[in-house]
Amino acid sequence: LLSVNRGRGRDQYPNSPMGAVALARQTLLDTQWYIKAWSAFNNRESAERPERNDALEKLSALLSGKQSALFVTDNEQYFLRANRFAEEFNLSAIMLGSGKEYQRLDAIKQTGRSIILPIAFPTAPNVGSLESARNVSLADLMHWDIAPENPSRVANAGIPLLLTSHGLT
Repeated sequence: LLSVNRGRGRDQYPNSPMGAVALARQTLLDTQWYIKAWSAFNNRESAERPERNDALEKLSALLSGKQSALFVTDNEQYFLRANRFAEEFNLSAIMLGSGKEYQRLDAIKQTGRSIILPIAFPTAPNVGSLESARNVSLADLMHWDIAPENPSRVANAGIPLLLTSHGLT
């Protein structure tokens, strides 16, 4: 995850999306160093034996392309952020979409990434009274109206996709 879970306290790190990206980046940089240190030791280029770290050992499969990364994206901006992160480390990445890909479809298509799209569409906003209708934003109304078309728009754009019931109760 390159974001912060909702409801998480501000006193826990990371407590912002920028902190989450920084932590993930540092972890993969540490993994790169770990791979190089063991390679140098195994090839007798270094006499100092690196400390064993099971977590970094497992992550080495991600950096070598033997394993794909699944990024959970909260919206189309998080999708593009995750793509930049995957490109930085040359990761094989699959995105779990948010249902809002239609908002930046051209940019998402240019990434060349496959998307797992949820079919958990938003519920109808409460506009039963004038008071409740005032509390519904135009953006929420538009998303409620367009979200069911998202899979079709993604498919018509030629983006490889899978559908999932993730998010449905």
